[in-house]
Parts: sequence; structure tokens; C-alpha cells
Amino acid sequence: MAGDKMFSSRLVLSTKLAIESIGDNRIVVFHTRTLSRLELTKSLYQFLCNKFTGPAYFHDAVPPHLAEKISGQVALLIEKGFLLTEEQDDELAGQLLERKLSVSSHSLFNSQVQRDKMRADVSVVGVPYDLGNGVAAGARKAPDEIRVCSYDYDCHLDFFTGKPLGWIDVEQAERILEGVTICDWGNIWFRYGESPEAIFKRIGDVCDEIIEARSFPLFMGGTIQLHFPL
Repeated sequence: MAGDKMFSSRLVLSTKLAIESIGDNRIVVFHTRTLSRLELTKSLYQFLCNKFTGPAYFHDAVPPHLAEKISGQVALLIEKGFLLTEEQDDELAGQLLERKLSVSSHSLFNSQVQRDKMRADVSVVGVPYDLGNGVAAGARKAPDEIRVCSYDYDCHLDFFTGKPLGWIDVEQAERILEGVTICDWGNIWFRYGESPEAIFKRIGDVCDEIIEARSFPLFMGGTIQLHFPL
């Protein structure tokens, strides 16, 4: 299968590769998503960087006298996902462009986590972003920190009705948010180096989805510097 791809499609290095270690004549590279590792000679590493940073056919990139020698190594790189076909690369790029949310390890008030077709009165979304204000560096951690702190106030459900009990407001001596369902959609997903405009559009798209689901959007965390014309 890898051999078929090697000759029938143009190949390109995955953008998810990184170097783990460099020796005298060896370089260990790994795939940051699958965590697969391979040890390459420095000459093979340099060859890959020179020939496959952009899509190229194997027979165009490899001199005939080297083709048989390295074909097995190239086939292994394809099998491990280090080298992708042009179609695979386009497919992954499309998936990245369509992605809007990333999963958080916690949920606000230990509430339910958003699933397909789930309906809730309030939908929580974290915005781990702090590039809008240089003074507040580190605010990107705020959404998950808020979630962790909120575990002191778990969202409990009534044993008989299954509806949220809400919380006691001591000052007003009454329950608040009783019966209000909450679900956590996770965090807005960010791609390193993308423009603020692209980020804000993604936030807007998620907000539109929540409103379309007839839920109230609650965004938390991060700092966004907005400029309004006077």
C-alpha cells in the first residue's frame, strides 16, 4: 500500500514533525500527533527537507541510483504518516480549517459536556487567548482555571426530577439558576500564527451555533482588545 502511494502520488512532509534528538550521524524525529518515532541518518533527513517540503513525485525527487536504496525507508515514512500524499495533506488542512473547538479536561461546575444534538439553557465556551492585551499575559489559562475553581460548586441535580438544583445566594436568601441546564462546549481552538481576524471569526461562528441551538452563550477567559470608531 505504501509502495503504491510512493509512485502514484506526489508526497509532502507532514507539518506535525519535530526533532527529538540529534546525534553524531543520527536524528530522531517524531510525529507530534501520533507520537510515532523514527531514527534517520542526517543525510536522509537533509534529503527529505530538501525534496519534500513541497509536494513532489518520488521518481522526480530521487536520483535513479538512490531509488532502490531508500525506497524501503520512504515506504516506512509513508506508513508512519511522516510523508503524506498531496491528497492527505489537503484533507488534513481542510480539517484544521473547519475545526472550531478543543476539548477541555474540566467542565464548568462539573456540568455535562457538549455532545451532538445536546440541548441546554446555557452553553459555556472558554477563550484561552491573551494576545489582545500585553499587560494580561497568561490569561489564556483562565478558562480552565475557572473550571477547576468551579468544582467547589458542583451542579447537582434533583433526585426525582433530574433538573439542576441551582445554588443558594446567601445575601438574597434564595436559590439562583434553579432548573437552568448548563453544558460545556470546551475551548475555542487556536492555530499557531493565525491572524486575530480568523480567531474572532471562529468565536463568532461558535456563538452563532449556540444561538441557533436556542441556548445562551457564555464565553469566559482570555483578553480581547477591541477598537471602536469614535
